[in-house]
Amino acid sequence: MPKPEYEFHEPTDQPWEPAGAPGFFQKILSKDSETGDYTRLARMEPGTDTSELGTFTHDFWEEVFIIRGSLTDLRLGCPALSDLFLHHLAELKQLERLALAGSSATDEGLKLLHGLTALRELDLTGTKVTAAGVEAFKKAVPKCMVLSGPAAK
Repeated sequence: MPKPEYEFHEPTDQPWEPAGAPGFFQKILSKDSETGDYTRLARMEPGTDTSELGTFTHDFWEEVFIIRGSLTDLRLGCPALSDLFLHHLAELKQLERLALAGSSATDEGLKLLHGLTALRELDLTGTKVTAAGVEAFKKAVPKCMVLSGPAAK
């Protein structure tokens, strides 16, 4: 049975349940028992590290709305991710780690990220970014370690 469609949903009576890592909780709003697809609210306490859960990848876009706090680690290795999307990332001023490995990012798109001065690690492995683009980025964000080159096979 497909997951139920709720136009309005009031989950206040539903408890937060552990979601796999210390400080990470969720409320499942609806779930499709056949496919396992679900809609949830997720809550993370300050400093929560979900790296032990591994990287989650989807065949679709995930929508995230941060109510309070900041996103500091983002991994987006998606071939469909192009320069058109990178201007949205430029708004994430607290970002410390960003992985764009395997995306379609180019030198032009990377210029949009020159203002991310909190960035300490950027993975551009397997992207269309050239050595010149990497050097320009390193000049703009000198404290950031950049990983680049062809994708591992």
